[in-house]
Amino acid sequence: MESRYHAYNSVWQMRADAWCRLEDAAGQLARLAASGKPTDARQATCADVLAQLIPVEPYWAFPGPALFTKLQKIFNSGNYAKFAIAVGYINHALTHETYRLGEAHLVDLDNDDILAADTVVMDYIEAARLRGEGLWRLITREILPNALAPLVAEFGLRFCFVFLMISALSFLGVGIQPPTADWGSMVRDNAALITFGDVTPLLPAGAIALLTVAVNFVVDWMLHRASGLKE
Repeated sequence: MESRYHAYNSVWQMRADAWCRLEDAAGQLARLAASGKPTDARQATCADVLAQLIPVEPYWAFPGPALFTKLQKIFNSGNYAKFAIAVGYINHALTHETYRLGEAHLVDLDNDDILAADTVVMDYIEAARLRGEGLWRLITREILPNALAPLVAEFGLRFCFVFLMISALSFLGVGIQPPTADWGSMVRDNAALITFGDVTPLLPAGAIALLTVAVNFVVDWMLHRASGLKE
């Protein structure tokens, strides 16, 4: 296995490159299969990349062994269009670090259709177009209500990531600078007091944690309502 990874600085780099190559090959494979052209070369490429990923995927939380096994089954079944969509979602989630959204897109891989196919090509959008609905009505009455759940989840992830990143940078002294107030700077400025039993540094740290948890609770509540879940 060492000879396979010798050109990479880390297994992470090899894995990222493999998923990008798999997405490209899967897309070409789907297009060739749809047009009735020979697919042997692209099948071999996809099979080789999958074989390269088999030893390392069990050690990563996303897509995880179960989802990766489903992906292999889709490839072996010959459903190359579905395979290309699934690989695209996984690589997008890995590239943009939106793992919860990527997993949400792919939880229904056992069925005949991808659960979260692009909203704009769904049947109800086409039906609304055939009814003569205008662009504004399509956006406000058809697309946005059905895209609300993933948008809310994306907002929650991005907000918490940005907020914690700014706090961490301020704690290290390279973020928001005085005299502008910032919780990360407050933790750094009062850190020495913790050795004397003073809880002052814990107050801004607790505020950071409280805001992060509170935003996640609000996002989960909004997802609960947007998705129509009852439990």
